[in-house]
Amino acid sequence: MVNNSVAVASVAVVLATYIYFNLNKKSLPKFETSLIKDQFQEFELISIVNHTDEIATYKFKLPSATHKLGLPIGQHITIQYDFFNEETNEKSEIIRHYTPVSLDLETDGYFELLIKKYKLGKMSQLFRNIKVGDKIKVRGPKGFYDYEKILPKKDHLYMICGGTGITPMYQIIRYVYLNKHLDKTKITLIYGNQREEDILLKKELDSLVNLMDGQLKVHYILDNAPKDESWVSKIGYVDKDLLVKCGLKALDESDKNNTQVLLCGPPGLVSGMKKLLSSEFNYPRIKPITKSDDKVFVF
Repeated sequence: MVNNSVAVASVAVVLATYIYFNLNKKSLPKFETSLIKDQFQEFELISIVNHTDEIATYKFKLPSATHKLGLPIGQHITIQYDFFNEETNEKSEIIRHYTPVSLDLETDGYFELLIKKYKLGKMSQLFRNIKVGDKIKVRGPKGFYDYEKILPKKDHLYMICGGTGITPMYQIIRYVYLNKHLDKTKITLIYGNQREEDILLKKELDSLVNLMDGQLKVHYILDNAPKDESWVSKIGYVDKDLLVKCGLKALDESDKNNTQVLLCGPPGLVSGMKKLLSSEFNYPRIKPITKSDDKVFVF
């Protein structure tokens, strides 16, 4: 009788999970998606919100008020731009990849990009000069990670990122929050930046920490802390000791801890973390191209 009860309960859990993730999905009505994988389309800029001189949120209009972008959670879009070199008076085609901070679950008729403009960045030229009413060329989706298709969910996600590498992490965190009544994945975010003012989405992340009732922990790491000693989080670099303090454990043969590590950020951070995870935490050698079910995924 006990075995039968366990079997029935197991079937019920599997059925409920299937219904939720494949049929319900917030009971979204039918909608059209905007992205075309192999074809660039133009999307009009409808607003700019400046956060600092370097950071702004750009809102782009989709074909209609009921359109969704059509981007799986954890993937990104590709933007094309004809960069003009003022020194050589020549144009060259520039391609860059971005993860929107908006989710299809929450938005209709538009998508949003959080952009940091770098002084010498070629794509930054576009975002420094673009005006409301201008259009950008976009195609997608692109990427090998699709959070919605990972079943069963991991027990714990460790997200290690730097700078603008926060955007795919934020999208996943936001999605887990919106589905927290069924998605119980614990998330530890380790987010590095040069200065406190470089931290993107800090207000939103701090709010999610409070809303997710212990399901999300965030550790901010700064290379250069404020001189007035107001900074109360961590200073320095992401190393073995810091990862251990944040709860990351070495993999055992049975992988009872059922964790996944997600990496995104500057090349130095990513390459350093790949070596550290393999040498100090017993993670398998990380492939050049990673997939959704790998123990370590690199965006």
